[in-house]
Amino acid sequence: MLDGILVQVRAATAVRGLRGSTFGRIGGRPMGMYTAVANADQWISKFGMDVEEIDQWELVRRAESAEASRVKQAVSWLERHAAGVHYDGKQLTPELLERQVRTYYVMRDLPRRPTGHPTPLLRRGADRRRRSAAELQVRHLADA
Repeated sequence: MLDGILVQVRAATAVRGLRGSTFGRIGGRPMGMYTAVANADQWISKFGMDVEEIDQWELVRRAESAEASRVKQAVSWLERHAAGVHYDGKQLTPELLERQVRTYYVMRDLPRRPTGHPTPLLRRGADRRRRSAAELQVRHLADA
């Protein structure tokens, strides 16, 4: 029974830790499939999370300004250390791999960069790392 309570407390703590955070949804609804994307109202009401809509074109635009030396270094590293980079001239060319690396860096840096809106993308809730008093109490009882 104590294990069941601990599971519930952990779940509640996880949900509470999401409150006040934002996640980025890139590209919107795929081809009009309304059931493929959760309603933003549900995210707000159930988890207290904001949804930041990010247009795919924004990624393309930002990828163009990725630091060239950083991209070249990453492509070089991949060519040396990956199991194999097989350029076929169609599906994979050096230019396409470079574009993929640029896009990777844009995606990785998204949480650190604002979109022009007053709120930065993908911020974390203020109490993310705090443990609830109830969880600490249940842990204490479990250890006893």
